[in-house]
Amino acid sequence: MEHVARAVAAHRALAAQYRGFLRAIERGEASALVERARRFERDAAATPSAAAALLHARVAVALAHVLPLHGRDSARYAERALRIVNPLRGDSALPQGTADGVAAEAYLVLCRQSESTARRALFFHRGRAAARRALDCDADDTSAHFALGGFYLHTPAAFGGSIERARHHLGRAVAVDPAHHGARLLLAEALRRSGEQQASEEIVGALRELSPALAALQARGAGGRCATATAERDDDAS
Repeated sequence: MEHVARAVAAHRALAAQYRGFLRAIERGEASALVERARRFERDAAATPSAAAALLHARVAVALAHVLPLHGRDSARYAERALRIVNPLRGDSALPQGTADGVAAEAYLVLCRQSESTARRALFFHRGRAAARRALDCDADDTSAHFALGGFYLHTPAAFGGSIERARHHLGRAVAVDPAHHGARLLLAEALRRSGEQQASEEIVGALRELSPALAALQARGAGGRCATATAERDDDAS
């Protein structure tokens, strides 16, 4: 993503390692992901900076997104991402709002993983607020659009969910970053739930050619809901 690329321009080795981590996710290399993440954590710690910490958080939240597809718990990685990015908010070394976008993704994972209605409500509100702060700084923040799309897609309409809003934000995420496979998969789900089966199948088919392993994992059960009985309704665009 562009804001990540700007933030890590001076950390080419870490950036290359991060891209390798994403390729391992695409190839479905579950057994290697956790060890890759541990190695990245060690290398990031050896290069202390806001940019290195941001990439470390990105690795943690990416792992948190994909582990449930392999039947493994991911909450602790989302919590780790939050511990990393929260101190980075307002850091002048990073593009403003960048940490909030990553935090929003972490809250999305926690919202979908939690079994407590109260905690899901808390994560819903915190995640949506973080995403909006990120978009106030950068209207094209991919993480923020992806997180908002996920919140609206997996929250029942009675509690603030909206398929149309989900489609809007996920469409923006894909437009900004066509290689964001997570956003593409959620967009396919939103289209399917809107009755646009053909458009949904076209997205999944294209992804299957690029990343067969990830598409297969998604088909096995990447659903999930971020149901919350206390999520407020609102009528704004985001």
